[in-house]
Amino acid sequence: MKTVQSFLQQTDPQLLIDNYLLKYPLELEDFEPTKTVGEAEEETRQQLLNYLKQLKTMEARENTDGLIFYAYHHVEDGIPEPSFGLSTVNDLVEEGPEAQMFSFTYTLQGNVMGFFVAENQLTTHYLTELLVDIMHELTFFGFQQEELPAAYQHLIDEDHPLTPVEDQQLLPKTDEWTPAEQRIVQQLRAWEKQLAAVSRAAVIEEIVEQLEPGANW
Repeated sequence: MKTVQSFLQQTDPQLLIDNYLLKYPLELEDFEPTKTVGEAEEETRQQLLNYLKQLKTMEARENTDGLIFYAYHHVEDGIPEPSFGLSTVNDLVEEGPEAQMFSFTYTLQGNVMGFFVAENQLTTHYLTELLVDIMHELTFFGFQQEELPAAYQHLIDEDHPLTPVEDQQLLPKTDEWTPAEQRIVQQLRAWEKQLAAVSRAAVIEEIVEQLEPGANW
């Protein structure tokens, strides 16, 4: 089974960078005021190219937990859009659609490079989007995760209480649904949730069917 790093190595870096900038456009306020849009884009593209080289050449750690990425559908404005899940292969086999999904925001890049990527039809179709999503998530604490140690410390530091949201009653009141409209909205949300669940269940079934019989994950 191929890993995230394997797919990054075999995918055109310009395709990934183009799609990355399409989904996450430049924020000009992040650059010096004297830079033009063209200069800012050129700098960002070079930064992303260096970042991709880093991901493709770093040591990918062994995926001892058997974690695997996969795509399934959700509905957005009536159009099927991809959602991405991360579960263990064992959970997919044993729990099916009830398999737990994990976040990887606080995970070292080298670990994620060793995670598997499902090769079922839907995940393959959305492979570029998945890789871009992984690339972006792994920059949450910097391109080299330089801020990750401090983030770990913050998680375990008991001296940082949650900051309450104040004056909520002073927030402007937005337009609201009528009771009849609200019932329809609730039904639509329930259907959207059901569709995502059905899609995820079908994807998991396909992934499990493709697994090598008797393999130890």
